[in-house]
Amino acid sequence: MRGQLCTYKAVRYDTVEGSLREHAHRLIKEAPRGQNTAALQKTIDELQHRVEGADAAIWELIDVIREERGSPEATAASKRLREIEREQKETKRQLRDLTAQREQITTASVRDRLKVVERTLTGNKDPGETNRALRDAIRRIVLDPEQGRLWVRWHHSEETQDVPCYTKHMSWEEFREIKPPMHALFPERQSTDKTKD
Repeated sequence: MRGQLCTYKAVRYDTVEGSLREHAHRLIKEAPRGQNTAALQKTIDELQHRVEGADAAIWELIDVIREERGSPEATAASKRLREIEREQKETKRQLRDLTAQREQITTASVRDRLKVVERTLTGNKDPGETNRALRDAIRRIVLDPEQGRLWVRWHHSEETQDVPCYTKHMSWEEFREIKPPMHALFPERQSTDKTKD
């Protein structure tokens, strides 16, 4: 069934399936863990972003040290590098602790469903079994071929998640903002909005 706001673009089934299988570990690792972990997940996301930013800064400082060897700039960069590495170590420790805490409060049923999806996507090639596992855990998967994304809405959370899915229809504009197609992920909100009018 096609939504009113969608245009038809043909995408091969094996492209979508391949994308899910290729990104299965990331899909499960970043999957929301339910309503009771939402605030914790937000903090984890912020810490992961900080780690990524620190990694980039470390590489830049290493380049300065290598290029300016023996200069005052290299000495200052070395000092800053040590500070960032100390901060990075602490941030990664906090990240490990919060991730463990999130896993502890994730309900057993959610954890079990996520394990089944991961096991199915990484090991099983039977389309019927794969579809059953996905239907048990995922409420809706929406393909946005122009953004090159599969948007996933899990049964146990209102949060959405995206997975890369490169298609021939993709728009390759640099620094394009990626937005989930909310009208397709939450069609029940559309019908509720129409009844209010």
